[in-house]
Amino acid sequence: MAKNRYSLGYVLGHLTSKALHGEETSNYELPLYTKSGDRVEVLLSVTTRRDADCAIVGVVGVGQDITAMKAAHAEKERMWSEKEAAIAEKERAWLEKEVAERERQRLACEAHAQAAALRTFDLSCDLVARRAVPQRAPGAERDAQTAAGATGRIPR
Repeated sequence: MAKNRYSLGYVLGHLTSKALHGEETSNYELPLYTKSGDRVEVLLSVTTRRDADCAIVGVVGVGQDITAMKAAHAEKERMWSEKEAAIAEKERAWLEKEVAERERQRLACEAHAQAAALRTFDLSCDLVARRAVPQRAPGAERDAQTAAGATGRIPR
């Protein structure tokens, strides 16, 4: 769908007509197109000119080409958007790194706790095993040697 393209003459005629009826227009932005099809952004202000008795005697209009200013503003906005995106990406990367580091620390603490529990369990098993081995009564070694001499074997 084609945009409505108004000539400068049409727009000025319309705004002049409004000003001649006492309606002022200020900072009216509009795109105009040259014969070659280039777009030109124009800022128009139209005001009523009055005589000493406040009767409308004419119109004063001012137009300013703001194409370069709008292009500079759009470029500034684009640059800000790129910077904000870069900052957001860095924050996201930092956050991912921070989450990974905290998970690593949590897993290290959990592994340490499990290792400590296993060491405690291992020591408990050693203690139970030592208590399960029967202790020989005093003099049992001498009795074992005497029995070995008779049978040639050491009883266990």
